[in-house]
Amino acid sequence: MNLDIAEKVYARKGVPETVEGQRALLREAGYQNLGRTPLSQCSTRQVYAVAARVYETARKTMEEYRRNAEMRACQASWSERLYDMFNIPRSEWGDVDPSDLEAELLK
Repeated sequence: MNLDIAEKVYARKGVPETVEGQRALLREAGYQNLGRTPLSQCSTRQVYAVAARVYETARKTMEEYRRNAEMRACQASWSERLYDMFNIPRSEWGDVDPSDLEAELLK
């Protein structure tokens, strides 16, 4: 599931209680049919099951995106601290690999 669809589905804050809401969630996720059966002709149980699965996939996608964003921010912060510890001017940050600075710390 791509991030745009995951954001739309996850914004619902859960699987809707009504079958109409569940079908709307599925349409937002790009479903018009379940198999070859149009959403409007699918059983309530089937619509709920697929909507719940789609919502769970969206939740996991959003959590992974947030976790990755936090990791990137943490890595950037750590790199900045390393550059500061070694008094490397910002203009030279591109020339120095943070892993080299970490290795220097461990010596």
